[in-house]
Amino acid sequence: MSRFEIKLPKIDRLPIFLYEKELKNGTVKPCISPSSLAQWLHTQGYCYYDKSLIRLNGNIAEEVDSQAAYREALNYVMGFGASDYNSLFMTSGAALITNRNSGIILGLPETSNRPLLDTKTIAYKFFRNTVVKLTKDKEWQLLEYDELDGFVWRSQIIDHDFWQHEDIDDSDFNQFIINISNDDEMQKSLISGLGYLLHRYKDPSRPKAVIIQDENLDDNGAPQGGTGKGLLVKAVAQFMPTVYENGKNSSFDSVFAFQKVSRSTSIISIDDADKAFKLEQLFSVITDDITVERKHQQPIEIPYHESPKFVITTNYTIRGRSSSFARRRFDVYLNGYYGEHRQPVDDFGKDFFTAWESSDWNKFYNVMLAFLDFYLTNGLITYSSGGIKEKILKNETSKEFWECMQASKGVLNVRHSKSTLKAEIIQKNPNRFMKELSDAVLKRWIDAYAEFQGVRVEHGRSQGGSWYELQKVC
Repeated sequence: MSRFEIKLPKIDRLPIFLYEKELKNGTVKPCISPSSLAQWLHTQGYCYYDKSLIRLNGNIAEEVDSQAAYREALNYVMGFGASDYNSLFMTSGAALITNRNSGIILGLPETSNRPLLDTKTIAYKFFRNTVVKLTKDKEWQLLEYDELDGFVWRSQIIDHDFWQHEDIDDSDFNQFIINISNDDEMQKSLISGLGYLLHRYKDPSRPKAVIIQDENLDDNGAPQGGTGKGLLVKAVAQFMPTVYENGKNSSFDSVFAFQKVSRSTSIISIDDADKAFKLEQLFSVITDDITVERKHQQPIEIPYHESPKFVITTNYTIRGRSSSFARRRFDVYLNGYYGEHRQPVDDFGKDFFTAWESSDWNKFYNVMLAFLDFYLTNGLITYSSGGIKEKILKNETSKEFWECMQASKGVLNVRHSKSTLKAEIIQKNPNRFMKELSDAVLKRWIDAYAEFQGVRVEHGRSQGGSWYELQKVC
């Protein structure tokens, strides 16, 4: 007798994908119908969305794998109370469903349903009790889930109820934003950056990574933590499914660089990017589709309009101010109000998020939705100041170069020797510059200094060597 030729009493009711086959010798062989099993899984909401296995429950979707399908089918079988059939399904059912090339799973149909996506002027936020629809220049709308024209990823549903109220001035998080901003313009820029991250729509003509940094930090000084950068990312993550990457250790050149990303991921947060971080390694995924590749699985291509946005926190200056960089970055600055000697808990008496009550959460949700509403109306608002421009120039050139230019090498209408300037820079810091300061780098620094000062620069060569001259713009 084979392992599945078991003497069983006939039972009146079985799962629709199990059946009994009576053999000539009077024994009963329990069997599984693969086609009926696939049909049952489909009735439970299992299907494909653009090559990704998902489960739809009404218009709520979640990404799943074959193990989840097997566990659900097994639980269904066990609910019938026939232990011998449980044993059958634990063995043969597992092989049928979880095999990498399972025809049952691969044969599930592609859903005709599509996710509900934000548009250029509309954003949706999902709570337990309602859906908030924000439309540019219009009042907020509260909708029921069955009113939506498309499915919602379960991970995008916030596990709180929402009540709308107009007054957000008494919100701790709103006051926190005021505290970390110098003035209204800096605050508006910060709010617009947060609103951009909360908006799921990605404009193909304006792809941006948001870079959160400190306004007054010198790259040559000690890194400053605790200024609020991480709290801002955590605030966004309360709304947007977020994947975190270590900015110091992650290699974005690896084929598995984004293996933690899923269809429902809205934000990729690169935390604590160091001085050597190269934004250009992300250019293609900021502006194009993202390929998600996991070991032993087929790669998944997430199209640009559904792919996550990037946010980067750093204690340094992320290099790159050319047009290629400028169109892919949006810089947000914090004023240093918080740091080693002052934390938000000192002002508000409780830790954000972990110590909040329902009223704190609801105020926070209203504040963040107001920020999103602000962004829909105003777009991204760039903030700059003389201090920020100076910081950027110093950090993207060098402190030694800045000192030389400010002392005598930046005098207008005078031809300055590049070799003399280079020698003075090396003299100030020979360990750093003896090998790495090339003529091409020095020219780029001089051009950047001229742009900062709002003057034009002329480069030339004579018998005495290469020179430059800074001149007022007529």
